[in-house]
Amino acid sequence: MKIVDLIHGLPKGSTFYSFEYFPPKTTVGLENLMSRITRMSNNMLPLFSSVTWGTAGSTASVSVLLAKLLENQHRVPACLHLTCTNVDRKVIDETLETAKNAGIRNILALRGDPPLNSDHWEGKLSEFEHAVDLVRYIRQKYGDYFCIGVAAYPEGHADSNVPELTRDPARDMPFLIEKVKAGADFIMTQIFYEPNAFIEFEKTLRNHESGVFQDIMIIPAVMPIQSFSILKRMTRLCGCSIPESLMKRIEAVKSDDEAVKSIGVEHAVEMIQTIMRNTNHRILGFHFCTLNLEKSVARILKHSSLLTRRWEQYESQLQDENLRKTTIRRLSLNETPELHNHVVIPPDDSLKGISSSLRTQTNEASLATHRDSLTTDAPFSVSEGSGVLGRQANWDDFPNGRFGDPRSPAYGEIDGYGPTLHFPQQEALRLWGYPVDESDITSLFQKHIKNDIHAIPWIDEPVDDETKLISQYLLKVNGRTWWTVGSQPTVNGAPSTDPVFGWGPKGGKVYQKAFIEFFISSKDFNNFVKKWHDNDQITYYAGNNKGDFLTNAPNDGASAVTWGVYPGREIIQSTIIAEVSFKAWMNEAFDVWAEWAYLYPKNTATRNLLEHCTDDRWLVSIIHHDYMDNDGLWKALEVVM
Repeated sequence: MKIVDLIHGLPKGSTFYSFEYFPPKTTVGLENLMSRITRMSNNMLPLFSSVTWGTAGSTASVSVLLAKLLENQHRVPACLHLTCTNVDRKVIDETLETAKNAGIRNILALRGDPPLNSDHWEGKLSEFEHAVDLVRYIRQKYGDYFCIGVAAYPEGHADSNVPELTRDPARDMPFLIEKVKAGADFIMTQIFYEPNAFIEFEKTLRNHESGVFQDIMIIPAVMPIQSFSILKRMTRLCGCSIPESLMKRIEAVKSDDEAVKSIGVEHAVEMIQTIMRNTNHRILGFHFCTLNLEKSVARILKHSSLLTRRWEQYESQLQDENLRKTTIRRLSLNETPELHNHVVIPPDDSLKGISSSLRTQTNEASLATHRDSLTTDAPFSVSEGSGVLGRQANWDDFPNGRFGDPRSPAYGEIDGYGPTLHFPQQEALRLWGYPVDESDITSLFQKHIKNDIHAIPWIDEPVDDETKLISQYLLKVNGRTWWTVGSQPTVNGAPSTDPVFGWGPKGGKVYQKAFIEFFISSKDFNNFVKKWHDNDQITYYAGNNKGDFLTNAPNDGASAVTWGVYPGREIIQSTIIAEVSFKAWMNEAFDVWAEWAYLYPKNTATRNLLEHCTDDRWLVSIIHHDYMDNDGLWKALEVVM
């Protein structure tokens, strides 16, 4: 069903909300996302849900699969994101046709990232340069079959092609008008954390002299704050501002993800209530960018009263017996018990190095929900982490980027951007210049360690205080042309409030094993791999762009390299390295080499060098298991003799 028809069909004064998901990076993460979507759809009752689209269509097949499952298995109207730049027209045609055949009626038409270099775009049609081109194309080919949404930016669009321009919503207005006139049915905003920015933007649209925005549905996007690092990353990528008062509160507790989440929930609730009060009820609903996590969303829905109002509307509608039968069919958790009622643990391996507290597999019958017992208690259990649903919902509630649990739907750098440089071309060239030999690349990595530059292609932030403590070793490793993209020192029982190593609630102790990750030449890898393989204190994972993979880890084993012990709680393992997660990251890491190379024209010295590195290098991750031996890892690497 079309989103606009769903909204217009709501009783007068009704509110709604919707959820956004992104394709997970691992197969087991995808299976666990299905379980999560079941809980969130059945117990929180979103009006619709959307699925994001990776850079250059990199997640096309999985994005379409998720949208089909939402629409046909969960009976939740699906909205498929679709970008047009860096994507072959054939992919767009196949996606639209597949969506239509699956009964998907909603598309969010986006531009996507511009191509980095003209030869990177060879063979692809230039007719899709802007989102409006995609809107026109869909309307021309499919008429009014699809309900089309477009993006808007309450604080202005940060254009990577022209980074020196300040963001200005007024400058974006002609483009938004063009998209609506081309056939857009609704507008979905970029995320924001300053409610007044949206309120003023919405007023400007409604009162615009063109009149095109007077009646169009405008849906604000809300992204719960999951951690301090994710907040910084997302706001930099999206260009949205953070209220000073909010940032001060978060910085005061930035090492405690639980406290950061709670502040984020409070702020989101305040934003929602402020927007509803100050838009004269023109804004009826909100779109939650879930980051594939559910607890914060459930808490926001609970404390903003959106959930209670939604259930009241639903119960009223269920008075119609025909609708009741349809709805109960959707709400039954028994439809696909083998896949969707529990956290999926791969048979026989369960990631053997992981604490047993993460292996709990719920009996399907315990999650079965009967139509006579449907109440708001279930999502409240999720929001508080209580009961069976709460435990299943919150087992991975504290993501840690690409070093988190690979079974989590939120595993990876959870920004939805995929393997990309995260910098516009001009800034990337200014940062990294034009390397022509390996010593130039070594110099870039060493400059980053010394904070002479704030980013390298794989790391888009300056080095943190923890990394500075081992910088002398990292400089030596990089000096051997082993280019590091991840590392941490040993920690043995530091207080959880430690300004450098601390994380989690107060009163705890944190521990770390030393590890390092780097790109190494094939020649050096062949010379050193046997030494690492035979060292019983070392676990290593290694792979190259050809798909070769080597490890000395047990079959399907995993290593927790950061963990915390807190009063009254089970051990929390926040950083995990496993074969499945290493392989997912390895593929992205070599894609970044390719993205870096695309900055430069073909057959230039820099392009040739980077392509050679892509083909020749191995990515190696090494863990030293004795967390009480501060020099153990560095001795194994022969940095400390």
